Amino acid sequence: MTTLDTPLSIPEAAQHLGIGLGAIRAAIEKGDLKAINIGTKGRAHWRISPADLEKWRASLPTNEAAK
Repeated sequence: MTTLDTPLSIPEAAQHLGIGLGAIRAAIEKGDLKAINIGTKGRAHWRISPADLEKWRASLPTNEAAK
């Protein structure tokens, strides 16, 4: 269970916005979505703050956020 301040994993963030995992990963890789890697060098485990996720969502064109 997540609260409004609990960092989200990529699948949780994608589910929250109703978009694909690839869109979240691409945004992190491009630096458009702030995320923290809590994994190891060879295996990333990203966490995204709900506030950063909302900022990113708000920056998307309307049709992108609806995907």
